[in-house]
Amino acid sequence: MPTDVPEDAPQRIKSLRTQYGLRQAELAALLGVTQVTVSRWEQGKSTPQPAHWLRIDLAEKKGLKWLTESTDWAKTKSSSHESVTRDFLADSKRCWAYLEAHRLAASHQANPTFAKESSLVDPLPHQDIAVYENMMLQNPLRFMLADDAGAGKTIMSGLYIVEKLSR
Repeated sequence: MPTDVPEDAPQRIKSLRTQYGLRQAELAALLGVTQVTVSRWEQGKSTPQPAHWLRIDLAEKKGLKWLTESTDWAKTKSSSHESVTRDFLADSKRCWAYLEAHRLAASHQANPTFAKESSLVDPLPHQDIAVYENMMLQNPLRFMLADDAGAGKTIMSGLYIVEKLSR
C-alpha cells in the first residue's frame, strides 16, 4: 500500500512526540527505529519509510495507545492490504526507478567496493589498495594519507568516506 510522506512530516512527528510528552528515544522504541532516525526525521534530513509513516499517521488519528497495541497494527495492516487493487498499469520507468533506488540503497551490504562502482571516478590500482586493503580494514581508522603530490589523496579519502557512510 503506497503511502506518500507529506512535506510537513518533520513538524507532525515532533508534534506527535511533544503532544504525548515523549523523548525521541521513547518514540523510536514505539516505532521500532533508533533515536537517531527519529531525530533525522524531525530535522527533515530524512523521511520515514512508508510503513513507518503509516504508523505515525495512524497514531495521530487513533492516539498513542494504539502504537503499543500490536494486535491493532496487525489488523489495520492486513485489512489495508486486502483493499488494495492491483491494476499493473503503472508507469514502467517510475517502477524501475523505485526498484533501482531500493537496490542501490542496500547494495553496499553485498558489495565490498560499493563506492568505487557507484562513483564517476576510476581509481588507480594504488588507490584501490590503500582504500580497500588498508584503510577499510582498520576500525577506528589509524591511517595517514601522505602520498606524492597528484597521487589522488582526495580520491582515496572520498572513496573511504563514501564506503563508511554507506555502512
